[in-house]
Amino acid sequence: MTQPLSSLGPAPLWRRLAAMVYDGLLLIALAIVISGIHLWISILLVGEAKATAVGFKWDLALILLIIFFSFYAYFWRKSGQTPGMIAWRIMVTSYAGKTLNLQQCLIRFLIGIPSFILGGIGIWWVLFDPKDQAIYDYAAKTEVVLLEKTKK
Repeated sequence: MTQPLSSLGPAPLWRRLAAMVYDGLLLIALAIVISGIHLWISILLVGEAKATAVGFKWDLALILLIIFFSFYAYFWRKSGQTPGMIAWRIMVTSYAGKTLNLQQCLIRFLIGIPSFILGGIGIWWVLFDPKDQAIYDYAAKTEVVLLEKTKK
């Protein structure tokens, strides 16, 4: 898919953040469901005492990481827009104006994780960048553009 002709240039930071919050809420809901399923399976396999023991669950963390990546990769590859990006009329594309390939999705995701953990430094970079790109956009050779309102 090529970049729509209705692009208005780089998406403003506030729209990117709003889309992140929207998608974050969806991912939190998904994480709650997956965690519940994980707990139920764990209770069946190892018993309640071990399954409910306090501590970090590496297997659950890995499952959630894979599911979160799958969420972003699916939407970025399909249309360049997650549900939050659709709501806020922004789109991620390659420099060539096409939807992302799997490698670009992986780079954006893997660089986005430490960027998020470090107070969102990767996204705040947009404020100082002359091209209005985040750090992970440079790494993945992508850009986030604002789309025009569609007329109904």
